[in-house]
Amino acid sequence: MLHRGSWLHPGWLPTVLRYQEMQTSAADSLILSFGAGFDSLYFRLKAVGLLSCTVVYEVDFPSVASRKAALIKGTKDLAMVVGGVGGRESGAMSFAVEDYKLLGVDLSELSKLEQALKEAGLNPEVPTMLLAEVVLTYMEISRSDALIQWAAQHFPCAQFVVYEQMHPEDPFGRIMQQHFSRLNSVLHTLAQYPDCEAQRRRFLQRGWAKCSVIDMNEFYAGFLPEDERRRVQALEPFDEYEEWHLKCSHYFILAASKGEELAWTPLFSKMPAFSADDPPRVAGSISASVCTIDSEMTGLRRYGHHSVLIKPHVVLTTGGFGEQDGRHCRLRDFHVLITDEDNWRVGSVRMEKSGNTWGGRLFHTVTCVSGSQALAVGGRMSPTNADLGILWLRFSESTTASDPDCVVVELVSPQPAEDLASSRWRHTTTEVTCQGQKYLFIYGGRSAVQPVLGDWYFLHLEEFSCRRVSTPQDLEE
Repeated sequence: MLHRGSWLHPGWLPTVLRYQEMQTSAADSLILSFGAGFDSLYFRLKAVGLLSCTVVYEVDFPSVASRKAALIKGTKDLAMVVGGVGGRESGAMSFAVEDYKLLGVDLSELSKLEQALKEAGLNPEVPTMLLAEVVLTYMEISRSDALIQWAAQHFPCAQFVVYEQMHPEDPFGRIMQQHFSRLNSVLHTLAQYPDCEAQRRRFLQRGWAKCSVIDMNEFYAGFLPEDERRRVQALEPFDEYEEWHLKCSHYFILAASKGEELAWTPLFSKMPAFSADDPPRVAGSISASVCTIDSEMTGLRRYGHHSVLIKPHVVLTTGGFGEQDGRHCRLRDFHVLITDEDNWRVGSVRMEKSGNTWGGRLFHTVTCVSGSQALAVGGRMSPTNADLGILWLRFSESTTASDPDCVVVELVSPQPAEDLASSRWRHTTTEVTCQGQKYLFIYGGRSAVQPVLGDWYFLHLEEFSCRRVSTPQDLEE
């Protein structure tokens, strides 16, 4: 079946066009999709009756357009949607029916593109939505800029909707670029247009009257209907919210417009629209009277981890998800920060062999219960792999004079074995004392079965037995 081939595709186009189509008047409108590839958008919208007064034009390389035309003709369900396989072919036209035109043209050859669209019957005076989903970034910058400017000059009443990558400067952005480079699909525009503001200026400087840009986190939270978000979240166990938001922060959706655009695209009235006369937006800053640490210091950029003060001036960080050896992954190393007045430095960790391994757990807790040991509780490898249990982390000083900042850690499984209190993540743990006895208070979180746990446990730190508390009455027993 036809599909859209972008790396991250949360289904924004059907949402955009559904709103647009619902508000379109009886007058004709056009959709012109640049670099459409094997996108099934036309077929999905046509099948549910959302293209009654809209003609869709798709443009891609001639070889791609020919393959797609053959696929349409050779697939019964697709041919039925377009109304048969009798689409005519001539010149750049690979397939054509009344409301769908498939053209094979290189987007960088603007004179050929304009001629092909004219021969296909496109009337530029008709209100037009232009789409480019992860397309412009694959073109050389001069050619994609020229396409943006040509579109502004050619269509007097139009909106240009773009979806592609941004933020190349951070670890995720660098790994994202490496991913596409390995696919021989270099992202050309990232260096010159790295963020929303740069993209906004790009379109305003090339003839578009107004331009709005938001990242996909904003789009997901502000534009997708609540029932659609619930439907997607219920498809399978999912708990990678931090990674999901990280990915979405590196993709944007842009709507540039000219002419009477707001009358027929009300969806984007919720987005702040800026014109070429508006001053550039500059991200704000927050100041605080605290000691700051270089965020590029090795090992600091991670999430889903836990940090604990194991002795004065020494902070141990365990697990989490971050960058290691040029890729994003679950981190199996421990990280030590040591402070001396206002200066911070990275220490080292040596793991003693004990038969136990850390395994790269996320969303666990570590509680320091003495000057020489801490207790790691719960966490997970994935939403279906959370039986990671409890581990003692026992510390000792390095005996190596050449590395005085080294912390030696031994992982020890407690005896007797812990119970289900540890098969959870995103919980909290706190050391408490009751009647002279030390307990670890384990509270809430989630499990592979329950998205929200409402129970409490008191783990006796010497006997290593748990007392479960689920109601206030349990505390009185």
